[in-house]
Amino acid sequence: MAPLSGVEAISPALEETKRQLVKPFRWGRWTRLAVVSFLTGELAGGSWGPPGFKFPIGGERRGKGSDWDWLGRVLGDRFWEFLPLIIAGALALLLLFVFLIYVSSVFRFILFDSVLHNRCELAAGWRNYKRLGGSYFLWQICFGMATLAAFALVILVPILSPWGREAVKEPGQHLVIIILGVTLMVFAVLSVMVLSGLASLFARDFVVPFMAIEGVGVAEGWRRLFHSLAGQKSAYAIYVLMKMVLALGAGIAYALIDIAVLIVLLIPILLIGLVAVHLGQAAGLTWNPATIGIVVLAGGFLVSGLLFVMAMLSVPLAVFFQAYALYFLGSRYPQLGEKLTFPALGPPSPGTLPPTAAPLPAS
Repeated sequence: MAPLSGVEAISPALEETKRQLVKPFRWGRWTRLAVVSFLTGELAGGSWGPPGFKFPIGGERRGKGSDWDWLGRVLGDRFWEFLPLIIAGALALLLLFVFLIYVSSVFRFILFDSVLHNRCELAAGWRNYKRLGGSYFLWQICFGMATLAAFALVILVPILSPWGREAVKEPGQHLVIIILGVTLMVFAVLSVMVLSGLASLFARDFVVPFMAIEGVGVAEGWRRLFHSLAGQKSAYAIYVLMKMVLALGAGIAYALIDIAVLIVLLIPILLIGLVAVHLGQAAGLTWNPATIGIVVLAGGFLVSGLLFVMAMLSVPLAVFFQAYALYFLGSRYPQLGEKLTFPALGPPSPGTLPPTAAPLPAS
């Protein structure tokens, strides 16, 4: 069949999404897909807080103290006593972050397998794809470090250059250099962001399928992708643009639905919490390790429940975008295309019907 464009791949992806999720609806499979969506980072994200967020330290600043003076007042002379715990906590968070990247790498293949074969087998998927996931994980770590190095290069080199140091010391006398330098720095940062985003998108949407279908490592997966790109750069460019438009529209719609659902859920939860607090005060309960532990435990259950709801809502987006990539690539990659259900061609129009064959001669 002819390769599908970025626009033409939308229709079969939508049909595949409906077929897998609602024809018929299967609660267990939807729940497992929610786990996959969460672990692959398919949830619509957001920032942890607005720019310039400051810890509420209370009181009035005096002299030239910084907003971090409260930390010194809290720790005081016991800073060195807490330093090993701080370092251990930072290392634990780093290890947890790396572990989650590994889990996400393996589950990226499980998402691919789930949509391709209309199944979602977590344990079997982990066994089948942990080797390929490990290869993809190493690429993600190296790619992440290279991206951070690129950001550091385009930001720190201009600042630490002789012109940059001179402009920082006397900004009023080097206004032109500052404006030009900041403009070039912003352009360089945006370029790194765009290039890293494209590399990440191509790895998720195209390299992973090559790896999974042929059982090759990430380097060979990239080689297959570059071979596929030959002569079709414009088609892939249209795919990227359509993916951006679809992701933007879906992200806005998902955020609005998320907000509405969370408001509906949080109102009764907050009312129940207020009633519980008043009942506790009436019973003479005070803040102690036991009550604090109960509140922390309840908060953990609440956050987990809200994340579960968000993951369940994200399943259609995760399935659609994976199917969108599969149908676009599958129309160019026969080993993948033969596993997909492409829309059947309509019957030929009356004007194009083939001529009726002449009757066989009588024997």
